Amino acid sequence: MLIALFGVGIAYASTVAVQRSSVLAAAGDKSALLRLGAHPLLDVNLWWVVSVAGGVVLVVAGMLTAVRSAHWPGMSARYERAAPRRAAEDDPSAMWKSLDRGEDPTAHERS
Repeated sequence: MLIALFGVGIAYASTVAVQRSSVLAAAGDKSALLRLGAHPLLDVNLWWVVSVAGGVVLVVAGMLTAVRSAHWPGMSARYERAAPRRAAEDDPSAMWKSLDRGEDPTAHERS
């Protein structure tokens, strides 16, 4: 849901940033003509549309994630930590001795 909110923010900020008043306010300190009271003709390129489209994609992705994530598979119990072993099995030499006897140390983990 947070991704969808970011998308709304991006789309909103992109449309507000190309408003005439926002552009003139940003350019006001840099242009001597604006300080003199000129009324310039503004021509804004269309890259803001790409930004709005990206915001819309984030909104859709966030909403899909919020709706469908409950049905996504999770990790199975197979990856959970196994129960603690006896102290003899924790001894590295005990494992090597069982290998010498021909025992498979992973046999008890298979179910």
